[in-house]
Amino acid sequence: MTDFRLRIGFAKTGPAIWLSHLELVRAMERCVRRSGLPYDISQGFSPHMKQSFSAALPVGTGSNCEFMDVELLSSVEPEQACLNLQAVQHPYLPVLTTQYIHKDQPSLQIYFNHGIYLVELDDRDNSIGPELVRRLNARPVIEVRKKAKPKPYDLNDYLIDVACIQESEPAGAWLRLELLSLPTGSLRPEVILNAIAEPDIELQIRAITRIALEHQELQAFQ
Repeated sequence: MTDFRLRIGFAKTGPAIWLSHLELVRAMERCVRRSGLPYDISQGFSPHMKQSFSAALPVGTGSNCEFMDVELLSSVEPEQACLNLQAVQHPYLPVLTTQYIHKDQPSLQIYFNHGIYLVELDDRDNSIGPELVRRLNARPVIEVRKKAKPKPYDLNDYLIDVACIQESEPAGAWLRLELLSLPTGSLRPEVILNAIAEPDIELQIRAITRIALEHQELQAFQ
């Protein structure tokens, strides 16, 4: 057993965006098993692979930057581990990177708290994107329904940056949102946009993709 975890970076593309988080976990576990890597197994009544994943994405959201940590019984060169995984990967869950992370590092869901998203909107007259950016830049308090009850969220705590970066074709717009996850919770892009669009903008989201997942010191935004 090593003192390190193998961190696997992979993408979630094409039809795979419709996988639930549990289905994604199972698919990546199969990839690790087929690769021949010496993964560790938990003890107890129901043994399972010792692994963890970055924060779950909603069904229908793609990603270029998903992560999976796996505990190994013995070390394998990261480059060789990557080649082994790529040889058996699912075409819509391609393995991109591998590196070793010390076991003392915080878990994926705690460490990666800064996400960048691209959101494609249906915007036929090129007015919805700029208006949403204007409203979001005001950093208002929005209401989100939790268990049938509205709950206020101050966007100053979650929204780092927003921009309308380019027009998409046909008749659409891309928004780029940088969001922070707090220990107390997080807000998904579609939840923020739907709340900020009410009650007068008819919002139609074509696609959402997480393009970056990073660590950010929380005190920088407090």
